[in-house]
Amino acid sequence: MINKFKSTDIYKIVIKNCLVIFVFTLIFGILGYLFAQHKQSTVYETTQNLIINHSYTGESANEELQSDMSLTKTYAKVMESNDVSKKAKSYLPKKLQKKYSAKDIASMTSVRVIPETTMIKISAKSPSATTSAKLTNALAKAAEKEIPNKIPSGSVKSISNSNKQDAESITSPSRKKYAALGLAVGFLFGMVISFSITTWTKLI
Repeated sequence: MINKFKSTDIYKIVIKNCLVIFVFTLIFGILGYLFAQHKQSTVYETTQNLIINHSYTGESANEELQSDMSLTKTYAKVMESNDVSKKAKSYLPKKLQKKYSAKDIASMTSVRVIPETTMIKISAKSPSATTSAKLTNALAKAAEKEIPNKIPSGSVKSISNSNKQDAESITSPSRKKYAALGLAVGFLFGMVISFSITTWTKLI
């Protein structure tokens, strides 16, 4: 009878602990999902490639190419400058000029060198696909105008214009990721609580 009682007692403790763990896991998973849903927002990103505008012909073509490839980071730095942001603002529609400062434009746009090429990728993110496209086009046009002023022998050319149809939507934070994180935290928290309850009960 004693052994039967002990086995039953252990069985009840295991069931209770599993129930506690399940409840905490479920609650934290739901909270993680709801938190992500509350914080979730969507932005639209457009991109555009600029290429250093040299023909690379003749015997010195390879040397010119290598030289330009080594200068792409310098070109990118110029594109990230305040002067280019100010110039880009002047190319925006008046409505957007009033809405965004040069500092805003700098924070909403980014410039990245494409390795082993003479190409530089620019991108813009905003809550509107149309605005993102206009920002990207304005920055590209500003770069074409300003780079020759900053680098005497420099010149870049946009490969194509951006438009809202090409915008990529980015929604964050991910509800699935936060729900999964909540489930993991809830599971661990439930284990700690159930273990603590069992230990405390046995000590008493």
